[in-house]
Amino acid sequence: MGYYDKHQLVAAVDSNNVFLNPVDKWHAHKEGILHRGFTVCVYIAERVLLQHRKHPVFDDVYDLGASSHPLVQGQDVQESQEAVYETLYREWGLQKKDLLSPVNYKGHVEYKAKDKHSEYVEHEVCELYVVEAGAIPLPESDFAYGYSLVDKSYLLRKDARIRAFLAPWVVELLSILH
Repeated sequence: MGYYDKHQLVAAVDSNNVFLNPVDKWHAHKEGILHRGFTVCVYIAERVLLQHRKHPVFDDVYDLGASSHPLVQGQDVQESQEAVYETLYREWGLQKKDLLSPVNYKGHVEYKAKDKHSEYVEHEVCELYVVEAGAIPLPESDFAYGYSLVDKSYLLRKDARIRAFLAPWVVELLSILH
């Protein structure tokens, strides 16, 4: 069974990112239920690692490093930083020993966007984490078509051509990426 086929519960939240209840991940995305997600921006030698996303929702867009959700077990929500480390390993093969810095929380944004190519909607309070890696990792082919490294200053430019290819949450998160 592939990762995207697994039954997973995510955290439905209010606009203050307060946990309300567990909700099936795919149900949340079909119904546009506000839930908690995260994105991790990976720096490598002062450049930003972009993942060419391979996913049932918002496929074929560029993401910052990787994005996912803290999962819910019973009534307990997984710590976001733990979920970030798991995602970095799953999607990039990065372990803590490969990182030059700990995962650092930068803030969050709320957004809602409909996927043009599927029935799904992302409606998230998306937390942003940053980390620095010591070397360029190879993306896992189940999760990415490839990757790019870009200068942060270019990525933050409002007229940068790459913005047309970014996932909608990335465009929102750029406002808090310092």
